[in-house]
Amino acid sequence: MFSFLYADTAGAQSQPDLGYTNILFMVAIFAIFYFLMIRPNIKRQKELDRKRKSLQKGDKIITAGGIVAKVEKIKDDNTIQAKIADNVVVDIVLSTILEVISDKVEKAPKAEKKSSKKDAKDTESKKEDSATKTD
Repeated sequence: MFSFLYADTAGAQSQPDLGYTNILFMVAIFAIFYFLMIRPNIKRQKELDRKRKSLQKGDKIITAGGIVAKVEKIKDDNTIQAKIADNVVVDIVLSTILEVISDKVEKAPKAEKKSSKKDAKDTESKKEDSATKTD
């Protein structure tokens, strides 16, 4: 009755099974996701855990709530006491610390700024020398 609805398979050739290419494609997509998204996140998390374990008195921290504080005392493996203002000391759980800013990290950019100023002066003097030579 409705024979025109059925597909005509009489003249069609059978195609080879390409199941292995689909599997290879899925493995390639997983590898791309792993190296571009998962692996960098794991590295970042390990670095943050290392910084949390190496906290010292005087280090500055940023919490998940956006509070910037200075470490006053390490109470135990899970909590610290931090100063957020004059005469205000709070207990903070280590897992809520998003970033550790130590004094060593703060001093490094200042040294770079000094060297960049010196480089800028050297560049200016070179420009002046080349300008006087062309005159």
